[in-house]
Amino acid sequence: MYKKGIELSKNRGQLGKAIEYMEQAFVIDRSIAGGSGKYSREIKKKLATLLFFQGVDAYVRRAYPDAYKAFRKVLKYEPDNDRANKRLADLAKVAKDKYLEAYVIRGSNEESALQNLDIILKIVPPSNRHYKKAKLLKEKMQGPLGDE
Repeated sequence: MYKKGIELSKNRGQLGKAIEYMEQAFVIDRSIAGGSGKYSREIKKKLATLLFFQGVDAYVRRAYPDAYKAFRKVLKYEPDNDRANKRLADLAKVAKDKYLEAYVIRGSNEESALQNLDIILKIVPPSNRHYKKAKLLKEKMQGPLGDE
């Protein structure tokens, strides 16, 4: 799994498959060596790098929820990864901008406003103030969440 993941990681078009193989290698390493085996650190580092690239790709494509998931996963393997933390901070700025846009257009373009609010709820944690504001605004526009 590890060698296949490394091989696939050399081809940007195979990023998703490389991550799959490296995640499998991580699980195997953890089950055999408790996550502290010979390759454990290398696997975590490679996974963090691959996931970061996946997150950047998603961010550039404005697939912000996918970027958020990838950057959060980077932190699973490298909790102190500054690059991923910076990108998560960038997503928090996107959430703020999307909230302001949703607030302004809610009366004239409710569908777009709701789409922005949905994105916000997927790109920042519930503790983020724009998450809370987006949830409240969505409830005002649609009624309480979960009452569908």
